[in-house]
Parts: sequence; structure tokens; C-alpha cells
Amino acid sequence: MGSGRAFPLGAPPLLAMPESVAESSAALPDPRLPIPLVPVAQPPLQFPLANYMVVLTDNPPSNVETLSDNAIEGALALKEQMERSPYLPDLEGVEVSRVEEGISLRVQDQLLFPSADAGLTDDGSELIGTLLDTIQRYDGEVWVEGHTDSQTIDTPEYSSNWALSSARAIAIVESLEAAGVASDRLRAVGLAATQSLADNDTADGRARNRRVEVVIHVE
Repeated sequence: MGSGRAFPLGAPPLLAMPESVAESSAALPDPRLPIPLVPVAQPPLQFPLANYMVVLTDNPPSNVETLSDNAIEGALALKEQMERSPYLPDLEGVEVSRVEEGISLRVQDQLLFPSADAGLTDDGSELIGTLLDTIQRYDGEVWVEGHTDSQTIDTPEYSSNWALSSARAIAIVESLEAAGVASDRLRAVGLAATQSLADNDTADGRARNRRVEVVIHVE
């Protein structure tokens, strides 16, 4: 057999199969596995090695080099890591990120609730509905965390930011439960202004801090 060269799937090189490859395996002396080759002086493979195919050729191009064992092991390890990583959806209005527990789905409060209130708007209920597919992919606990800015609140309904953030977390938990998420998976946590993301001295910072985070624990 001749040498082999790695190419991304979907873009195979236009190489003619040598006659020697088409012959019976009995006619091939000392058969060996093809040697993976990559372009010289290029950055590491852009995709896991499993996403490449090997093309057999007796005349590999001059501007390639043998892929080292370390590079192969690294590519396979990266592939395994990617397969174990939680799926991150692309959801409008939702900031999605990986966290230590699994996946965080962060939504700013103005997309869910009226100001200083914990009643979900129609648009807010619809947005929460878009989270269901991601939540139901996993079996772990789902923690709904309510967050506020540091400005004091004292209304007939909510005596403090603790009360408001807790009520908002409960409203979303109830919405998820009504949509079919198992109640024993759900947790509601009010954190008030204890975990700010930005400076509460600016309007933009306070707006960023007023949020709900749905944290899916990936087991």
C-alpha cells in the first residue's frame, strides 16, 4: 500500500486511484496500514481526526509530513472531550454557557417580567418554553436562580430583593413544572443582589444583574 493523507470530509481531493491499489491484496507485498499525512507548517487539524478520511496514493504530495502519534492521540482525546461536553443550544434572548454544574441558561429580567414584579408576561412564558428541549435532554436537577440589582425595593407585594428574586424563581419553576418538567428535578433559589455580574453603580450594570439563571445539572 502507499501512504495516506488526511482530508476533511466533504472536500475529497481529486486523485486517481493507482492501479497498484486496485490489484488483489494477494499481489501486494508486505501490506501496511496507511500513514496519516498533514500539510507541512500548518496549524493543527481543524476537526477531530475521526472527521477525516484517508486517501491512498503511491505518490503523496511533496508538501506533507507524517502526522505524529502525539497529534493523533491529541485529536482523539479532543473528540472524546467534545462528545462528553454538554450540548449548547442557540436560543434567542438566552445567554448559554457551560458552568461547573453543567449548563447555564441566563435570561435578563425585562424579557420575562414587568418591572418590580414576579408575574411572567406572555412573551416571558413563551421564552421559558424555548428552554424545555434543552432541559429535557438531561436527567439532573434544574436550579432556577433569581437575581436582582442592589437597589432597595419595598412594595406591598415584595418587601425586599430577597422576596422578589425568590418569587421570580418560583414563577419559572411553576411554569416549567406545568410544561412537564418533573417536580423532583426543580429547585427555586432567590439570591437577591449577592451574585452581581456587573457594577450596580451604572444603569447598564444594574440591567445586567437583574436576571434569571436556569442551571441544568448534567450528570
